[in-house]
Amino acid sequence: MEESLRRDRRRFLRQAAVGAGALWVSSLQDFAVRKAFGAPYVGGSPYGPISPVLDETTGLPLLQLPQGFRYMSYGMTGDVMSDGVATPSLHDGMAVVKDIGRGSLLTGPAVKEDVGGFYKQHLSWWNEWVGQSTGEETPSRLILVRNHEQGGGLPYLNSPSITYRQTGSGGTTNLVFDVANGRFEKSWSTLAGTIRNCAGGVTPWNTWITGEETGDAGHGWTFDVGPYKGDPTPLIEKGRFSHEADMVDPYLGYIYQTEDSNDCGLYLFKPKVRGQLAKGGQLYMLKVREVWQADLGGAFPIGTSWKYEWVSIDDPAATMQSCYEQGRAKGAARFRRLEGAWWQPWVRNGWYATKGYFVSTDGGVAREGQVFEIKPATQTLTLIYDSPAQSEAENPDNLVVTPRGSLLLCEDNSGASSNDAERLLGLTLDGQVYTFAKNNVNVTTSLNGVIAPGDYRQSEWAGACFSPDGNWLFVNIQTPGVTFAITGPWNKGPI
Repeated sequence: MEESLRRDRRRFLRQAAVGAGALWVSSLQDFAVRKAFGAPYVGGSPYGPISPVLDETTGLPLLQLPQGFRYMSYGMTGDVMSDGVATPSLHDGMAVVKDIGRGSLLTGPAVKEDVGGFYKQHLSWWNEWVGQSTGEETPSRLILVRNHEQGGGLPYLNSPSITYRQTGSGGTTNLVFDVANGRFEKSWSTLAGTIRNCAGGVTPWNTWITGEETGDAGHGWTFDVGPYKGDPTPLIEKGRFSHEADMVDPYLGYIYQTEDSNDCGLYLFKPKVRGQLAKGGQLYMLKVREVWQADLGGAFPIGTSWKYEWVSIDDPAATMQSCYEQGRAKGAARFRRLEGAWWQPWVRNGWYATKGYFVSTDGGVAREGQVFEIKPATQTLTLIYDSPAQSEAENPDNLVVTPRGSLLLCEDNSGASSNDAERLLGLTLDGQVYTFAKNNVNVTTSLNGVIAPGDYRQSEWAGACFSPDGNWLFVNIQTPGVTFAITGPWNKGPI
């Protein structure tokens, strides 16, 4: 058990401290409080201005990026995956869950972790792919899990091994990216029969937690998805509510969960056994100490901190009363539409610690979004960013802690917009926001024979995550549904 903990901690720290001069020791709270609250930031990006760049897959200018960056698209809605199934739509949260290369054999561990032998037995491409690599040293390959926020309806794939119910068309798909050669290789179905799989969260034990952002009957659960397939058994004791994101403290294995609703809470799940979520645990909701039913969705000065504690949720399945109502009855805090969340391992003065960041997509002074930092060691919650205007940041949704120690925010406007396109926004070490990329998907003909022509520039970004070496950014544009891999001179700035 202790050796497993050490391996997980080393893995998280290795991914955190990529690149020379990594900035993980910096606290976003430390720089955020130096920003004057009020006027929008008008400074430029450390990466320089952006302009349309041609996609290496389609040859079309689907993204605007800084000079020196390049990208490729993959896995568009309707594209046939390696298992013969059409790629579902509404691409959302995503993360790298496993590295299956770096000089190791592709066979062996990969085959052993194919739970139930589903892919070996039923998907000829899997046997062919593994067979081609037998006995060979292989380049580094990454496995990513990608959420699809499709709603109610029939499953996109009806297979007892991975399908939860017949009343949901959402789920997950997995992808393989060859880092050495810079290309996507495979994709396949891993979970089906769920509803509105949104941000999700990666775990230190090489899995992905995907949640249903819904209160529909029979839904509202989270599920565990591995590198090769998902488990369609809901994790009941993690709670039934409108799930958005999960972030895991890699040392303790505790899971922080956001809820996407106008009135919502921040939840903590303490599993009975670290990494074995199906064995159950205890669910809690955050409460501000000495403040009954605190409302944290309004306007506060940047740098405002609260001491917090946790109140237990006695009926996580919400059979009689919602999890939110149970927590509020015990004085828990209210937020507005909590969305993306990401954990940051860091080391200061030789001590290992963790902290997390999460987004309220329409909270704050202008209802354009807030970012909070949570530190378990001191039980402190801090407001580190509040968008003063649409022009600076418009309803950030998903977020990721970057390999160089800052934040990257995915915009998802919640209504009328004065901006010409949705953006990927960097948050610098002096508390400023800048545009790293823009959605430029505006096509007059179908991208793949399935996607309709149209102007998709106001469609949200989602699923931003990085390769462990920090050289590749993976990200989705939800509609029309496409995944991108982006690389370039990252060391010019804090991303």
